[in-house]
Amino acid sequence: MNTRREFLKKSASLMLGATLAPSFASLAGKKVKNVGVQLYSVREEMAIDAIGTLKKLADLGFKQIESARSSKGNYYGLSPKEIKKVCN
Repeated sequence: MNTRREFLKKSASLMLGATLAPSFASLAGKKVKNVGVQLYSVREEMAIDAIGTLKKLADLGFKQIESARSSKGNYYGLSPKEIKKVCN
C-alpha cells in the first residue's frame, strides 16, 4: 500500500526524469572537452605523490582540477605557485 508521501515522491521523481531526459539524450554522442576531476577522489594518491598524481591525471586527459583540503593543506603540501606550475 502506497502512502500519500510515497506517491508524491514517486510522481516528483518521474516528472523530473521526464524533464531531464531530453537534455541527457542530446549529450549522448557528443565529446566532452575540458574534463575535470575533484582531487578528493584521488586523495590517497595525492598524499603520497602529489606531482606524480597530477601528471598521471593529465595523461588520462583531465584538463581541470578542483582541490580539496588534506592533512597537508589545501594543495596537498604544495604551494599555490607549485601547483600552478605543475598544472600548466
